Amino acid sequence: MSTATVRIDSRTHKLLQEIKKNSGEPMQTIISKALEHYKEVQFWNEVSEAYLQLRTDKKAWREELNERRLWSRTLKDGQ
Repeated sequence: MSTATVRIDSRTHKLLQEIKKNSGEPMQTIISKALEHYKEVQFWNEVSEAYLQLRTDKKAWREELNERRLWSRTLKDGQ
């Protein structure tokens, strides 16, 4: 695995040290997990924003709800 050096401020480094002490995980693992979590939060924020925009378009939102109803029927197949 290749590595890179990243500069962080002393406050962030202190926080990393505290988390490392409490979790026993290496700083690299903590940073990786934090970034994955951040990426996931960004994704869901974008999804939420897209749905908010969709709901402002009454025709598009009605089409979305109709499609959901159609898909919900397929969930009952074979039961």
